[in-house]
Amino acid sequence: MSQVIIYGDQRSNFVRSVELVCRIKEIDYQIGYKNQLQAIEWKSAEHFSLHPFGRMPILFEQDFVLAESLAICRYLAKKPLGEVLLDADPKQQAKQDMWATLAVGDIDRAIIRRYLLEFVNMHGLVENPNLSRMASRKPDALQAVKVVEQQLTQQAFIASDYFSFADALLVPTLQYATRLPAELGLIAPDSVIHQYITKVRVISSFSEVLI
Repeated sequence: MSQVIIYGDQRSNFVRSVELVCRIKEIDYQIGYKNQLQAIEWKSAEHFSLHPFGRMPILFEQDFVLAESLAICRYLAKKPLGEVLLDADPKQQAKQDMWATLAVGDIDRAIIRRYLLEFVNMHGLVENPNLSRMASRKPDALQAVKVVEQQLTQQAFIASDYFSFADALLVPTLQYATRLPAELGLIAPDSVIHQYITKVRVISSFSEVLI
């Protein structure tokens, strides 16, 4: 049996974030709509009992249950396995926490929730995307991209000089943004974000997650 089960769908950017942390921390895992014993229907009463807003991912580790991507990734990052993902220095750790919070909040909301999901979701392309609504929201998405680009010109990774749990929470979101068609694109061909994603994909077996 796997050490942990990640409740959700592998196409979710935040399920992928947890998956990246598991891989670099050498934690055996499975992904699916179940706990250690049985299937849990999406948006069922049991699902809402595990996550008060009925979202993914949820972490199952024996009898321990934890919801919310940032909390899950930070919890796993503190395990004494694999690579260091959380700095020992309190000030540096606070910076990683800051960027992790931005990744799951403002950046994800601007790029994924309010923009990309208007065009494509986990079921595939949206049949009749609201392009005018996307256009009205594009400036906020572009601003989120600009914030990331400015930070990545200052250091190798988003919150430190090494891959941290903040990067795990950010990279899947950015990778999805790079896959938008040109007319809806957010990331320029010469953006530092492309080099950043390439650098992350060669870590461990991340290329198997960031597909």
